[in-house]
Amino acid sequence: MLPGVLTLDKISGAILGTFTGDALGMPVEGWSSREISERYGEITEILPGRLRAGSYTDDTEMMIGIAESLLECGAFNAQHMAFTFCRNFNHERGYGPGTTRVLQLIKSGTPWEQAVQRYSRAGLTAMAQQCGLPR
Repeated sequence: MLPGVLTLDKISGAILGTFTGDALGMPVEGWSSREISERYGEITEILPGRLRAGSYTDDTEMMIGIAESLLECGAFNAQHMAFTFCRNFNHERGYGPGTTRVLQLIKSGTPWEQAVQRYSRAGLTAMAQQCGLPR
């Protein structure tokens, strides 16, 4: 396999790795390694947290949106991806206030570019940058 070549195995592995890491890390999201060690020692099983054990957070939900949009469009389409994020939005997954507001603005008709500019620190901006969108 050539380095740098995307294959279905690599894409599937990235998606499954994101979901697994997100589900494992969800109960201790935002904790320091010291806090985790003091509370659990070593985490060797999927634990419940603010969501039930094995659940994924906003990070995986947005990654799913990226994959869905790319599959539906066959290529990157910024507007479609923004609408896909809005369609998939589930506040209980743990979206921050900035990302929540950006998605609400887009859903209410604000062009995605303007909504993202208003909240440039939102997680949605970070996701947009990972996908190659201008800031």
